[in-house]
Amino acid sequence: LGTGESSLRGVSSSFSQEQLLSYFYRLNYSFNNKYLFQINGRYDGSSKFAPGNKWAYFPSGSFGWRLSEEDFIQNLNVFDNLKFRVSYGSIGSHGVGRYATLQRIGGESYGYGFHQTPVGVYQPIGIANKELKWETTTQTDVGLDVGLFENALSITLDYYYKKTTDLILNRNISLINYPHRNHTPAIT
Repeated sequence: LGTGESSLRGVSSSFSQEQLLSYFYRLNYSFNNKYLFQINGRYDGSSKFAPGNKWAYFPSGSFGWRLSEEDFIQNLNVFDNLKFRVSYGSIGSHGVGRYATLQRIGGESYGYGFHQTPVGVYQPIGIANKELKWETTTQTDVGLDVGLFENALSITLDYYYKKTTDLILNRNISLINYPHRNHTPAIT
């Protein structure tokens, strides 16, 4: 290196680690083959998030009523199958990079002074976000299944409503205005 020159030495590692642990359950119940119930739950933990936000619970449940098994529907002699269903559930996503909740720095070389002497600088390249948590999507479904003419004609009607909260999204934020490499200071 010549006099006044600077070299930026990089420090890096390819080591990374993450863990995901889930607990789940499912309960099914059928009464007289007419009333169908199901309850599910997941309790997920991810090392990608900061303490306090590592774990999240995602419940779901459904109810089905086989109307075609009821006497008052069978007496109509119209439906071979008639079932009403409703369900609600949530699911989570931990689709964020490892260590995204931590402050990160990176090296850059900038020109300094009138002669743009290279100077090595370490600067923030990411802001720590301890509030980052599981993205949650909830969905509601209300439906009706109809079978006619010995089930030769089947009709399914559904209404869906889906909503995502706490969306995980990368966004570039200007931390500090650093001088650019080819910028020459103005002389006044």
